[in-house]
Amino acid sequence: MIISRVRRASSFITDLKVCINKSIEVVGSPVDDISDSDIEITDVKPSKIDKGKRKAGERVQWTDDESDDPYQKFKNRKMAKRKKVAATKKKIKARAKDIAKSIKKSKANGEPVQRKERMWGDESDDGMMDDDIPDYVINRRKEFDQKHQKLAEAGLQLPPSYEDIYFSDDERLEALEERPDFPKSVEQSRPYKDIELPHSLGIIPASIAQYLRGYQVEGVAFLHELFVYQKGGILGDDMGLGKTVQVAAFLTAAFGKTGDERDAKRMRKMRRAPSKPWYPRVLIVCPGSLIQNWKNELERWGWWHADKFHGEAREKAAVLQSAASGRMEIVITTYMTYKNHKDEINSIAWDCVVADECHQLKERTSQVTQAMNEVNALCRIGLTGTAIQNKYEELWTLLNWTNPGRFGPLSTWISSISAPLRMGQS
Repeated sequence: MIISRVRRASSFITDLKVCINKSIEVVGSPVDDISDSDIEITDVKPSKIDKGKRKAGERVQWTDDESDDPYQKFKNRKMAKRKKVAATKKKIKARAKDIAKSIKKSKANGEPVQRKERMWGDESDDGMMDDDIPDYVINRRKEFDQKHQKLAEAGLQLPPSYEDIYFSDDERLEALEERPDFPKSVEQSRPYKDIELPHSLGIIPASIAQYLRGYQVEGVAFLHELFVYQKGGILGDDMGLGKTVQVAAFLTAAFGKTGDERDAKRMRKMRRAPSKPWYPRVLIVCPGSLIQNWKNELERWGWWHADKFHGEAREKAAVLQSAASGRMEIVITTYMTYKNHKDEINSIAWDCVVADECHQLKERTSQVTQAMNEVNALCRIGLTGTAIQNKYEELWTLLNWTNPGRFGPLSTWISSISAPLRMGQS
């Protein structure tokens, strides 16, 4: 009986070794760059194990091109960084020297010293960013600022005017359906009355305003002011405080909608107008688990021509074509889908981009963050309940995404904000 047990144990160990050897041969599958999965996997390489063995005497071919060698790049990383820092310092010193000369000359001639306010794309010491700003973003910013300076309020992104648009529904206003259509058991937060936004000339329709709390009205006013002046910002309310609802209300004001059935016809009416007036186009980027929730919430709080840029290639192409031709108000996509199709998406000049759970952009070196930095929009709105998770530099990454170049380089942020705060905590 003892010999039988020893034989069984020996057989079990042999089988276990075979299983271990087989499992060792399993290698990671290559990452599909066009996958719309929300999980970003890095440094996973396809198996290079060839079936069969290399023949005797067969030589391994090595390449002399060191530019594609990851080891050489890793080995020379410090040298490249030193060169970059030296070039930046040289440029800053030259710029500072020129400024000092101009100030000295102005004082000598008795002229007032004029200091220009820094804008996007300005070539200044604070404007030298670690990450480049796309040219189309810089050009759009300059065009908008020049238009605003020349036309004042007429150069802002104010809500579209429908005064010259005829709606047959105007004759039956009391019978029009409104959204949201909640049961009577849902308590109203305020009287049924429109709320005017004085700083952005927007209006929150009464059907939506009646369910907004005070802090949500302030959030809507903040978001709409960013939109009108084409700036960026972060809505940092905690989870559960209704950031999605505030965005829906802000978009209603931005599109000049009234919260009733007429809203479903506004885009079509504007497209057919002889004067071809401006009409907004909005991009929403969110985690894959929330993409359907966004579509559902938009339908709950109004009438929207919104669709998902996600899934099959044919469906995505149709959605993007509709947006490019002005037949789509809101396009919803995921971070990974945007990263994989950024060139196609950025071919459209978006009037606003909303990044839900934007703390996913906290790592400035990640592919998703670098792709989002290239988004073709001036008004960039981030939604998050945790703007800082591990380090203060994460907040700089988010703010730099909302307003590229406005907060200076990362090195300045670290020396003036991160380091003092760490010392204060210690």
